[in-house]
Amino acid sequence: MLVEALLRQRQDGMQISNGNCHVDAWSSAETALPGTETHTGGATKMGASCQNWWAALKKEYCEVKNLCELSGFGWDNIQNLVTANNNVWDSLLTVHPKLKKWCTISFPLFDEMADLIEGTYATGAGVYLPSHDFTPSDDDSDREEDAIDPFL
Repeated sequence: MLVEALLRQRQDGMQISNGNCHVDAWSSAETALPGTETHTGGATKMGASCQNWWAALKKEYCEVKNLCELSGFGWDNIQNLVTANNNVWDSLLTVHPKLKKWCTISFPLFDEMADLIEGTYATGAGVYLPSHDFTPSDDDSDREEDAIDPFL
């Protein structure tokens, strides 16, 4: 319901360029969500809690998106689930055990979240690390260890 409210707010011009919303949009989201605590078992939704929940959803979206972009991973549009064979998962989870939940948990808001934030958040692409030599040599221009880890 929060994502639907934010989509409406974007249509009304309440989204700013970094994928976040104007302060008024959070107040509007608050007024769009009365009574939802009876369905979720949570507290009454306030503007600040909507903003915090949005930040958490945005983080989860980025994790799922980054997973889907890794070699060996994919996306099941029917189940809204990250897919990979067990060997690929095992290899990733040795480095990033916190991502284990995405082996079995679906993310049904993926398309709506993409619509709201795609192109509005920092990805690390093109980042400059002064201590890193980015000059490719003939034999190691595609080495995986030179890639920036999207989960750090």
